[in-house]
Amino acid sequence: MKKILALLLFALLPIAIGGQEQGKVRATATAHGVTLVWTASTSTYTGLGYNVYRGSASGAEAATPVNSALLTAACTGTSCTYTDSNVTAQSSYYYTVAACVASTCSAMSNEASATVPLAGGDINAPSGLSGSAH
Repeated sequence: MKKILALLLFALLPIAIGGQEQGKVRATATAHGVTLVWTASTSTYTGLGYNVYRGSASGAEAATPVNSALLTAACTGTSCTYTDSNVTAQSSYYYTVAACVASTCSAMSNEASATVPLAGGDINAPSGLSGSAH
């Protein structure tokens, strides 16, 4: 009975990404990936980690996390990062993050988005062209 009560109590305890504004997830894209940065959860549960969810449209993040295992080493101090390198140039990605202990997760964070640039930067239009009409 004590185990059931402890599990029920654990399920009701809040697990959250740190604070409201300070926990806000931010996304930055390079040609090599999208890096997410957020403030660590203030929860002190053993085994706390994070799941990152990605979508190709706003509000359409997949139900399965991008990371294959719970991210437990994503944070240094209070700053957490994750880089999604499975991206395509000129594509936009939308992300949310949840703090989790085993299969119990917090509500999703705010949504952050980024558009991946081309590897060589912007493509410049050709110049110095000339022609004549026939």
